[in-house]
Amino acid sequence: MGRVRIQTRPLDLFPLPLPVPSRGIERLQELGSGADVGIRLVPLEFGDASSVSAILTQLYQRVVVDPYGNQRGPLSLPMTPPLPLTGQQGPATQRFASVTLLAVPRLNAILVAAPQSRMQDIVKEIKGLDHPSSTQSRATPFPFKKASAPSV
Repeated sequence: MGRVRIQTRPLDLFPLPLPVPSRGIERLQELGSGADVGIRLVPLEFGDASSVSAILTQLYQRVVVDPYGNQRGPLSLPMTPPLPLTGQQGPATQRFASVTLLAVPRLNAILVAAPQSRMQDIVKEIKGLDHPSSTQSRATPFPFKKASAPSV
């Protein structure tokens, strides 16, 4: 999954100079370029950057996004063995998320760091959560009937 194995024979079996499989190397370079991490600021129109980034951060902690597809993350974090003499559990080793989302509340935007080849997919997920709130969840004004606002 997402790995390339190159197997060779001893040099004495090949005539020198060795032919270079240039197209194969170029193809490997093309595939590898998508794994480079890209950083992008995604502005939001309607949603709150903090809540949208919190939702997607939880998602990307459970789903591994690599340059070639998505994979289910581990069901639980691996634990270290108990510490000697005390018997207490050691600290859990934490796996880094494959996508980093940081809310920028002042700009109402999300700073995204992800594999360059998957950046458009992640921006699409952000835009999918960026929509106006429903009419039921909006504030409802109640006008005063017997008193004016400054007197209350």
